[in-house]
Amino acid sequence: MTLLRIMYWLAFKVGVYLWWSKLFRAIHHSAFSSIKVETGLSREVVAAKLSLLDWVRDTFWALGDAVGSPNWVQKCIDTVEAGGKQPGGGLDCDEFATWAAVALDPVYDPVVLNVFWKKGMLTGSGHHVCLYTTKGGFRHTGNWGDKGAFPSIDKAVLDVLKGAGRGPEHLVGYSTFHPLTLDRILYITSLPA
Repeated sequence: MTLLRIMYWLAFKVGVYLWWSKLFRAIHHSAFSSIKVETGLSREVVAAKLSLLDWVRDTFWALGDAVGSPNWVQKCIDTVEAGGKQPGGGLDCDEFATWAAVALDPVYDPVVLNVFWKKGMLTGSGHHVCLYTTKGGFRHTGNWGDKGAFPSIDKAVLDVLKGAGRGPEHLVGYSTFHPLTLDRILYITSLPA
């Protein structure tokens, strides 16, 4: 697990993954920057719009994974809502989460949450969701649907792990970041005992 923690530290504490995602957006998603992302939406509307989209693995150009632009996701939503076919291109959990965090009404304090877990001896996997608050607690939404409420971020993280078929002993770390600037907010490598 030590190697995975080092990798996660580089990706989120040092910020290599977030820097790479900024570069990816500048190179591959700048064409969508003029597309206005809907904002101020209720959680129900966000969930309904996300349900219109199909999950698509990131393309080669994302070099495994990169957090794409919410403007790209808006283009996909606009196209599908107009009766067209979803445009080709990567549209995986980080894009779903990023769009949701921008589109949700700011009253929910939305951020993007990444949860990373041990998968094999030297391999890991992760998932992004939009984490937000309600009067009932924390909720998360993305390509796995809208889930919650949870009394703490840690409980929301446990729910993401459960959705992946993993338990708390598999957690490598979790981080939150701003959906537009990709600035890291939280970096945690364990859950309370």
